[in-house]
Amino acid sequence: MKQDSLVPGAATGPEAHAFSMEELRARPFASPLPLLEYVWVTIRQRWLLIFAVIGVCLAIGIVTTMLQTRLYTSKSQIELARAQKNITNVEGVDREGTSYNNEFYETQYALLKTRALAERVVRRLKLSEDVSFLAAQGVKLENGAGKIAVSPAERKQAEERAASLLLANIRIQPVLNSSLINISYTSQSPEWAARIANAWPSEFIAASMDRQFSSTAEARRFLEQRLDALRLRLTQSERDLITFGAQRNIVAIGATRDAQGNTQAAQTLVASNLGALNTALVNARTERIAAQSRLRGNVGESSPDIIQSTSIAPLRAKRADLAGEYARLLVQFEPGYPAARALKQQMEALDAEIGRETARVGNGRQASYNEALLRERQLAAQVVATKALFDQQQRDTIQYGIYQREVDTNRQLYDALL
Repeated sequence: MKQDSLVPGAATGPEAHAFSMEELRARPFASPLPLLEYVWVTIRQRWLLIFAVIGVCLAIGIVTTMLQTRLYTSKSQIELARAQKNITNVEGVDREGTSYNNEFYETQYALLKTRALAERVVRRLKLSEDVSFLAAQGVKLENGAGKIAVSPAERKQAEERAASLLLANIRIQPVLNSSLINISYTSQSPEWAARIANAWPSEFIAASMDRQFSSTAEARRFLEQRLDALRLRLTQSERDLITFGAQRNIVAIGATRDAQGNTQAAQTLVASNLGALNTALVNARTERIAAQSRLRGNVGESSPDIIQSTSIAPLRAKRADLAGEYARLLVQFEPGYPAARALKQQMEALDAEIGRETARVGNGRQASYNEALLRERQLAAQVVATKALFDQQQRDTIQYGIYQREVDTNRQLYDALL
């Protein structure tokens, strides 16, 4: 068997020729080898055409590459940190967790690509008026001057065009598994690419600060309005408290505030007076009982008051001396003896004086008892009157406490907002 019949289009000898596509489809292949041989034969037969096409394509690619404008890309990097805003000391209600973090970072990515940020960069670098920037972005201008003189309307249009050019060439690419973001800008000018790549994060930070300041300023204005309203409420509530206390003669003494700012229950002046009067009444009653006991007790010479009297004791001592001397004279002489009579007269005078002093001490007991009894009765009357006033104030204290709690609440709200 001849091997030539197995190779389509690969006959040897003078009869070698290429088969047509119809002949190839009509002849089945036993293996991939005849197909590869066919391709090789085709390449050998048309190599000039193939190399010509390849050469033309390479030449076109080289010419296109050489004629294409050179582009430069500058890159900057920024870190995003989610900061919790806390204007007051009240705990916030912002959600925590991974889902909120994703929302935060996606929001920041979107903010980095907004037209408002691009317009900030345009205004900062004055790109709408710079011919070199527009030329670096491939924009052809009819005016070849260094600056573009435009009207306000045209200036606005130029800024929008510059912002569109920035957005078309800026690229925001988050760094995987981090809070870093790469910001790259592509331009025909390396200087402009670097300036814009550096200005973009700077303006983003400035815009974020402006938003925070605007939010804080808005919160400050709101708090100032609330503070003014609460200041008026606090002033009015304090005025009502003082007016009510003056009308009802309620004077609170020793008032204190706890850690929460609530006023602790203070003692009123009437309650303090009632306590003092009650203590004085108890003491007066004790003194009256003691005076009454002395008055009803022993009133003779053996009475403790008489024994302890500083005026009677010397008189008794002197009379005792005279009595002793008189007794010695009677041993030798008669009672009519002049010296004995003189001593007798002195002793009688002393007895009279001792009697007067004893009577005076007795009268002093009665006077002390009467004075103690009068003081007790007066204090008892004052206690009764003060107790009646205290009972009335006890009823008024309910409304007074309502005013006091209103003052405490308004003061706490005012201090918290302040």
